[in-house]
Amino acid sequence: KKSNCHDGNGRAVVNVSGTLVEESIRERVLHALREFWTSKLTSTGNRERPSIAAESYMILCSPTMFDATSQNAAKAAIKLKKYEALWNLAHEAINSVDPIFASQYTAVAVTHNFEGSLSTQQPTVVSTEIQDLTF
Repeated sequence: KKSNCHDGNGRAVVNVSGTLVEESIRERVLHALREFWTSKLTSTGNRERPSIAAESYMILCSPTMFDATSQNAAKAAIKLKKYEALWNLAHEAINSVDPIFASQYTAVAVTHNFEGSLSTQQPTVVSTEIQDLTF
């Protein structure tokens, strides 16, 4: 269910009612995120995009987003392997509520204390964000 309005800056605000992910999956995702945030926040380079207002910000991309022979695909594959547990948990959560979308998405943003609005420049991309959840 969607409702549209505008914020004070003239940007469209879209409110979407989602589907709650099963608690056991949420707990495992949150545990993995907390481990990631703790390890990233104690080291340098925890923000891939410093212009984004977030304590931690990382995009995990499937190598299928790039030409298989490109350097970007190779870098994406290395990073995906490093953070495979996060990717798999995000996939499990998404698949549990929308198997069709889970078979199509190619990137996941992993953020902590993100402030801003989600990108709407690519209408074919749906963003799923798992923040520091409170149960």
